[in-house]
Order: sequence, then C-alpha cells, then structure tokens
Amino acid sequence: MTDSRPAQLVLAVLCVLTPGLALAQAKPAAPPPGAAASGTGGPAVPAYDKATETTLKGPIQEVKLVDTPSGVQGTRLMLKQGQQMVEVYAGPAPFFTRQAMTFAKGEAVEVTGSKVQIKGAPALLARQIKKGDKTVVVRDEAGKPAWNKQ
Repeated sequence: MTDSRPAQLVLAVLCVLTPGLALAQAKPAAPPPGAAASGTGGPAVPAYDKATETTLKGPIQEVKLVDTPSGVQGTRLMLKQGQQMVEVYAGPAPFFTRQAMTFAKGEAVEVTGSKVQIKGAPALLARQIKKGDKTVVVRDEAGKPAWNKQ
C-alpha cells in the first residue's frame, strides 16, 4: 500500500497558493467614471470659485477638443491675457452643439469665469461665453454646470 500523504500535502499547498496568485496578478480597479486626476487622461479641475471670477475678451488663439476621463469630448479655448496664454475650460463639446455655438481660431469672444491654476498654468473655468450677439450660460452663479441640467 502506498502512502498518499505527500500527494495530499501538495494538493493542500496548491489550494492555499492558487487564490493568492490570482489576486497578485489582478489589475487595479479603474477610477470611477468622471473622476479627473493627473494621469487619468487629464488634470484634476479645481472647483468653481465666484471670488476669482473675471472676464477675458479677445480673439480665440486656438480651439482644442480633448478626450476626458468621462469619455465626453471637452472644448478648450486658448485666449491671450496680456502676453500670457490662458486655457479656458469651456465645457463638453456636445453641450455647445446643442446650443448651436461653434468656435474657430480668430473669432472674438468674451468669457466670464473663475480664474484657477491647473498644472501650474493659468486657466479659466467658463461660466458664460459671448460670441457676437449670442450668449451661452455654461454654469450658474454658483458654478454648477448647465450641461447637467439638460
């Protein structure tokens, strides 16, 4: 008769180690949808602060459509303030499509919003954008996004 203890021991060790190996190879959980943080497709965007509100006027230097962590394309406008370029976080591209507002390099705009720093660079979180005789309210007075209300 043969001794089955070595086989039982091997089986017991495999039963203990196998789940641990599976966990060690598992990928880390993805961030929740809409979470914006450095390294996840874009910088973290600070909260809107009415105390830092200002208005920029001038021609658009560049229009950027950027992919966001939520999967919706964002619209960013580059404007000059003196000699400094300011990136305006306008809002989701589909929101402007629904508002029938387009942007192009060279067009004159007036943007009111909260001045912030993103990755050490000046930026503006848009609350209201005027172009010609059309005004689009992007956020309410408290800074809550208008695109969430549609």
